[in-house]
Amino acid sequence: MPEGEVKKMKSFVTNKGQKLEKTSKFKILKVSDDKTSRTFKISL
Repeated sequence: MPEGEVKKMKSFVTNKGQKLEKTSKFKILKVSDDKTSRTFKISL
């Protein structure tokens, strides 16, 4: 998923299934690319 698409999202789901709502302090801290996945470390 491209970084711009992540910025447009209104909510997120964690690995444990917890739903997180996006706040005005949203910030992408780190992007990790693997062969099969892309992981975003964010601050809500």
